[in-house]
Amino acid sequence: MLKINQCSIQFDQTPILKKVSLEVKPGEIFGIIGPNGSGKTTLLRTISGILHPIEGDILVNGQSIDQISIQQRARLISSVPQAKALPGNFTAWDVVLFGRTPYLQWTGVPTDHDIQIVQNAMQTTNTTHLSKRLIRELSGGEQQRLLLARAIAQNTPILLLDEPITYLDLKHQIDILKQINILVQQRKLAVLITLHDLNWAAQFCHKIGILSHGELVSDGKPEQVLDESLLSEIYQTNVKIMPYPGNGKPLILPYHFSEEENEK
Repeated sequence: MLKINQCSIQFDQTPILKKVSLEVKPGEIFGIIGPNGSGKTTLLRTISGILHPIEGDILVNGQSIDQISIQQRARLISSVPQAKALPGNFTAWDVVLFGRTPYLQWTGVPTDHDIQIVQNAMQTTNTTHLSKRLIRELSGGEQQRLLLARAIAQNTPILLLDEPITYLDLKHQIDILKQINILVQQRKLAVLITLHDLNWAAQFCHKIGILSHGELVSDGKPEQVLDESLLSEIYQTNVKIMPYPGNGKPLILPYHFSEEENEK
């Protein structure tokens, strides 16, 4: 579905991504973790077509993204950027309706089908009650959920998520991640998501890739990738990994909060 092949990006002669390669298959959630400045957002912006690699290629269903028209690309790839200021005078409904733009006819008038899809997307993200509210009246967390609703309304087989649970409280973090997982199962989406929370990544993602200084230093299943010594080196702080009760997936704690440290 989505394949990144030896992609490199640089700004003003400074390398940001260095020969990054990975593949995301239908029905798979691929998480990208790494410290601030490691290149996570740059990777997603490159896949979206906002940035262009100086070398390498991005393939969607075996076709180079550069050979796909902008409109068709918008029907293949949707993205949820990190929470940002949305136009304050738009309503929440307007923002989610933007997701249907690649499908509108030349008149720009949404059909009943488009309206139904927008309604479903807002129900999915628990934002229906915000429909008539102006963006300037909403919290950062509410705006973040609207960005996800917009991506869902876009109805693409590939979904890029850049820190989608930023600014959300614990309940809404769980709700959003659960809903993404349901969509992946129902629609066989290929999802690439960046996360700062290592434990959410361990619990939520089928595969994980670790970026450090623009290089993909490891990728695979969470239990293979989340290694104490590697994470301690990359994040420059000692961590302890233990099995999460119930499912045995990795649970990551800073060393200072581990049992060994508390016993001293």
